[in-house]
Amino acid sequence: MRSSKFATFSMALFVFLTLCFTNVNAADMADSGWVNIWKGSFDGFKVYFRNEGYISDPTKQSIFVPEGDSIHVHSGKNGLLVYDSSLSYYHVRVDYRWGNVIGTANAGLMPHTDLNFSAITSDNRPRSVECNMRTDEPGSIWLSYKLGPYGATYVDPNDGKQHLPKHLGGEYKEFDPWLGDGRWWKAHYPGGQKPTNPVGVWDIYEAHVYGSDSIVIAINGVIINRVYDTRIPNGRTPGAKLTEGGIAVQCEDFEIYYRDWHIRSLMGCMDSNYVEFGDWYIKDTEPSSCVTHDSLIGCMDEAYVEYKPSHTQDTSPTSCKTPLSIEYPQFPESVAQFTANDMLKVNQGGTHKLEVRDANGTVVFSEQKSGNTVYDFSNIGKAGVYFFQLYVSGNVYRNKHMLDF
Repeated sequence: MRSSKFATFSMALFVFLTLCFTNVNAADMADSGWVNIWKGSFDGFKVYFRNEGYISDPTKQSIFVPEGDSIHVHSGKNGLLVYDSSLSYYHVRVDYRWGNVIGTANAGLMPHTDLNFSAITSDNRPRSVECNMRTDEPGSIWLSYKLGPYGATYVDPNDGKQHLPKHLGGEYKEFDPWLGDGRWWKAHYPGGQKPTNPVGVWDIYEAHVYGSDSIVIAINGVIINRVYDTRIPNGRTPGAKLTEGGIAVQCEDFEIYYRDWHIRSLMGCMDSNYVEFGDWYIKDTEPSSCVTHDSLIGCMDEAYVEYKPSHTQDTSPTSCKTPLSIEYPQFPESVAQFTANDMLKVNQGGTHKLEVRDANGTVVFSEQKSGNTVYDFSNIGKAGVYFFQLYVSGNVYRNKHMLDF
C-alpha cells in the first residue's frame, strides 16, 4: 500500500526539479557543489561483468577504456563501471554518445548499485535500478531481475507500463523484480517527443536520488521518469528500504562513450549563516554539517577595513583586503579633530555627515550637520574600538578611535 508521503514528496519536488535539470557550465558546477568523479583513471572505481562478478583489477580489461576525459565502452561483454562509494541523497549527471550501433542499442545509468555483491548470476548486474539509455525507449526503468530492488511509480490508468506523473492523472503502481515482464516500465515524454539527440550526438543523462523515497530521471533537462519506494527483497516480498548504493554506467554489448560524469551531494548544511551552507542541499547530515558560523570567519588583522574582533579564523586567501590607510585618508586636523573622548569637531563649511560603526560593522551613530560644529556621540555609551567615516565637501575620511566611557 502506498504511503501518503510519496504523494506529498512528488508534488513538493515538481517545481524544484524542473528548475534543477538544466545545462550549467563548468565554472557554475564548480561553485555549486559538483564533483567530477571520472578523471581518466580507475581510481575509486570497480568493474563488474556478467558471469565474472567484480573483477580484481579494472585496468586488466578491454571493455571500459579510458580515452582522455572520456570512457570508450567497447562491445563484447555486459557489465558495469561502478563508482565505489555508497551514496544516498545526490544529483548525478553524465554525458553519453552512441558509437557504431545499428538498430536498437542499450545501456544505462545505475543508482543504488550493490557494491558488495559477490554472487555470479546470468543477469548482467548486481542489485540496482537501471535508468535506461536504450535508443528506442530512453528513460525506461528496469529493476534487476530477482535481486531487486522493488520499486513503484505512477502509471497511465490505460497502460500499466507507461509512466504518467501523478499531476497528469497517473495512478500509483508497485513493480516486482521477480516478474520478468513486471519489473520495468516506460518513460513519459512531454509532448510525445523523445528528448534525445540523433545517434552519435552527445546527450546529458541526469538523476536526482533521494534515498529510498524517489529517483527522478531527466535527459537533456527534460524529466521523463520517476521511481518511488525502493526496497530490498526479503524473499518474494519487499523488505527494508534501499536508501543507498553505488552509481554505475552500463555496457550491454554496444559501443558507447561517456564523459563529464559529475556528482553533487544533496546532504549538507542548509543554514545560510554557516560557511558550509549550499543552496542545493535538501537534507542535513547527522551530526549537522553546519560547523563554522560565518561571523567567525574573516580578517583578523585590525589594520584592515574587513577586520572584526569576533573573527577566529581567516579565509584562504586572506579576507584582509583593504588597509585602513588606503581605503580613505584619516582626518586631517584642518578638517576634523577629536576634542574629547566622545566628540569630534568639524572645521568645514557646508553640509557634512558623520557615521560611526562598531567593530562588527553595525552603524551605531549617524548624523548630518552644517558648518563648523561638534558631533557628540556620547550616547553610544559602550567602550570599544569604533570606525568613524566623515563625508565632507565631496571627500570621505576615515579614522579608528577608541571610546572609553
